[in-house]
Amino acid sequence: MKNNTSKYFKYAIGEIVLVVIGILIALSINNWNQNRLDKIKSEEYHQRIVEDLDQFNTILSKESKRALQVNKYLHATVQILKGKELTQKNKDTLDFALNNYFQMVEVQESLDTYEELKSSGQLGLIYNKDLRKKLNQYIEALGAFSKIITQLAAQVNKTAPIDKHVTLFVAEEISLAKIPLEYDFDLMKKDNYLINTLSRFSLLWKTKSFFSNNLLEVGESLKKNILKELNND
Repeated sequence: MKNNTSKYFKYAIGEIVLVVIGILIALSINNWNQNRLDKIKSEEYHQRIVEDLDQFNTILSKESKRALQVNKYLHATVQILKGKELTQKNKDTLDFALNNYFQMVEVQESLDTYEELKSSGQLGLIYNKDLRKKLNQYIEALGAFSKIITQLAAQVNKTAPIDKHVTLFVAEEISLAKIPLEYDFDLMKKDNYLINTLSRFSLLWKTKSFFSNNLLEVGESLKKNILKELNND
């Protein structure tokens, strides 16, 4: 009887051990599969962040060049108004400046993929802690840059000092980039407040270009680090 009990006990223990081993193997396989899926997802998020950066950096580059162009024409306009002479070339310069000085647009505050990672609690999929830190720093810089541009835009989009001198004529067939203008140059050149306002706007556009280029450099550096991480994988 004792022998039979001992056999049953050993058999039961053996069954339990086999079940435990089976569970451990299943958990191990499940963990391995989950890690594999997470790694695939991590690589996809890395690549999407690179694509976000590429897209935004392209916009930044174009906006920086445009900001410098508007800055250049505004500065030239100030000199023309001070010079008291309106040639056809000078009028073309004034027309461009007066058509574009107020068209500063705001920019996004973050990257779509980063916000998706953050909202879903998956920032940990950026496994490299140093890279994750650099990404967070970039997002902070982007947020600060967005606020700066919002403040700059709020200032240059105040058209009251110019509106009293300039009339815009808009028709369906007219390009918004070059709207016909009517203004009294003789009155404008006597308005020191107008001249000072345009001079200040010129500086604001140059400020936009400066900060755009700074963020562009940070974004390009971050992109290189992400691509390096992808290549290491």
